[in-house]
Amino acid sequence: MQAIKNVASVSILDPQTLNIKPWDRSTIMPISRAISDSGLGLNPQDMGESIIIKVPPMTEERRRDIAKMAKNLLEEAKIALRNARSDSHKDIKRAEDEKEISEDQAKDHSNELQKLIDDANKKSDEMYKTKEADIMKV
Repeated sequence: MQAIKNVASVSILDPQTLNIKPWDRSTIMPISRAISDSGLGLNPQDMGESIIIKVPPMTEERRRDIAKMAKNLLEEAKIALRNARSDSHKDIKRAEDEKEISEDQAKDHSNELQKLIDDANKKSDEMYKTKEADIMKV
């Protein structure tokens, strides 16, 4: 299993048509099969030396599914931010326990860290709302 970009060149013929030209012609069938089996609703057409994929216009249901996937990515980003905050809090606590920083400095660092995390969460939410509007726009 490899990414398509590692075994073929991918180009755009028009806004709804992709052209995949494998460097090794023996990989055309496995690439076509993988695209068909991906569950994306794409139907690749073998043209001998390349594969043509017509991308159908998105339905309302598909737009909702993609918006849900974007929401899941947002949640994963927030979890990553919480994990980073937790790791940083541990580092601050360790530095305070080892007398590398004072209690006041530790509190200042914690407050600054919280501001950074809040800003990152706010930006993530804004980016999601913008992306959701783009996805749902016909």
